[in-house]
Amino acid sequence: MFEQFTDSAIRVVVLAVDEAQRLGHTSIGAVHMFIAHVRAEEDAARTRIFADLGISLEAVRKTAAEITERGVGSLLDRPTFSAEAVSVLAPEPAGVCCQFGDGRVNARELLLRLLEEPVDDSVIRLLDILGTNADHLRALVREEYVSGAS
Repeated sequence: MFEQFTDSAIRVVVLAVDEAQRLGHTSIGAVHMFIAHVRAEEDAARTRIFADLGISLEAVRKTAAEITERGVGSLLDRPTFSAEAVSVLAPEPAGVCCQFGDGRVNARELLLRLLEEPVDDSVIRLLDILGTNADHLRALVREEYVSGAS
């Protein structure tokens, strides 16, 4: 599944696994993937968007812990991908795949998929609590693609 992913996209997936383990969850879901996007700092444009919206790693982690139940898994457990996560990671969901790059899936495309995927509302709730919404964040990310910012 990850052959067509850039290093930045793979990093987001690895960080999502780590975030699921931090919360004791045995399944990697949309909220873990969102935390991973906030945590990944190699994309200056994405980092700037989150900062401009007042979205910090600490606030996202705290809110995620509040809206999800603490899991019973341990750091030794290997979490699996939820159906929601698979729909974000799978090739060509919702026509978003590789619209802006070299034919490989990058981290920003994963973020757009995550924000456009209606299956799991945890990210929507998280963004609402943080004072923004998926539509606004999606528009800002798309604007970065169009402007060519990195």
